Amino acid sequence: MKYCVNIIIFIILFSCDNKSNSTINQKHLSSSTTSQDTMDDGWNYREVKKNIIDSILKDPCQSTDFECIDLYPLLDSIASDPYEKVIIVEMLKSKGFKVINSGRGNWQYGPRIVSRSLSNGKCNCQVDKLYYSKGGKSKYKVSERIKCRNTSR
Repeated sequence: MKYCVNIIIFIILFSCDNKSNSTINQKHLSSSTTSQDTMDDGWNYREVKKNIIDSILKDPCQSTDFECIDLYPLLDSIASDPYEKVIIVEMLKSKGFKVINSGRGNWQYGPRIVSRSLSNGKCNCQVDKLYYSKGGKSKYKVSERIKCRNTSR
């Protein structure tokens, strides 16, 4: 039931696509992007390195959706922690965002996804920590992605 509520809230929060062009963030993304990632489910994220996260998160609602691919080393196992820390969430919380919803479970591209929805009243963000199966049964690549939208129309 909680999973269904998370899905419904997620759909409502991110049903409109108000892409904005921020000169600063676009410049950083284009110079630091390793590739364009288009998933089968329609999500478009730019892969970026951790060294530009601070500049992107200065104004997350003016930023392109991105996935940071080098926040974590390759893991041998996945900890069973219901209160798992998500680095980008912690960064947004330090900027005044509040977690309004959270969830975790399996997803189609790997064994685990940890999701958090955040808001600061003007901007809503969806942050996912993703575990990808890599190489063998017990090797996992971990990344975080973020998608933000202005709440005002």
